[in-house]
Amino acid sequence: MKYIIFGANSDIAYELSKILVKNNFEIILASSNIEKLKKKELFLSSIANKPIKSYCVDIQNDEQINNFFKLLNKDDYHLIICSGYLEIPESNNTKIMNINYFGPKNLIEKFVKNFQENMRKITCITSVASDRLDYKKKTYSLSKRNLSDFLNLKSKEFKKDQISIQNVKPGYVKTKMIKDINLPKILVIEPIIAAKKIFDNLHTNNENIYIPFYWKYILFLYNLLFRMKILK
Repeated sequence: MKYIIFGANSDIAYELSKILVKNNFEIILASSNIEKLKKKELFLSSIANKPIKSYCVDIQNDEQINNFFKLLNKDDYHLIICSGYLEIPESNNTKIMNINYFGPKNLIEKFVKNFQENMRKITCITSVASDRLDYKKKTYSLSKRNLSDFLNLKSKEFKKDQISIQNVKPGYVKTKMIKDINLPKILVIEPIIAAKKIFDNLHTNNENIYIPFYWKYILFLYNLLFRMKILK
């Protein structure tokens, strides 16, 4: 089994990559920023004591995706998508929607079409924001909701092909994406914690994974308050 990690420059993806190579799993890295990725490739190769392959692939670029496919062998694959983009305040709605929704959606559809017999699993990071009842208020939460809905739809469709889908919904993780947001420290976890939780679930049948688990209950309370506000 080979684990292909898209958005491999993200903080969570990098920590997950370290865990995978330390446990002797074979990984392939992909990101649009090849300079940053090459530095990670060198470090991960030193941990693995063997070369780690990395490729410049923008999930919004069909030509780059198709060229990447030509480099892959007919192995068993577990696709892991860690791509994400957040703006505060939001000014480039098209970019937010493309990176968070259309890009991952396009990648999954193309991957399954080209490697249907070799696909075993798809793990995709969305966000707890996708569960908010007021998700339409922000393009970011809307894009993550659209991606979550797509994953749920495809999960049913792909079961006949024995391809399972995991929807990973992190809360606040201490990454560059939230560096400009003032948040209570108790609600923010380190990327390594999120990566460990993802790794622990990679080989389970869990379809919806909240990181940390208590976000499921926080969202329940949030949505309850939202409903009460509407009814007033």
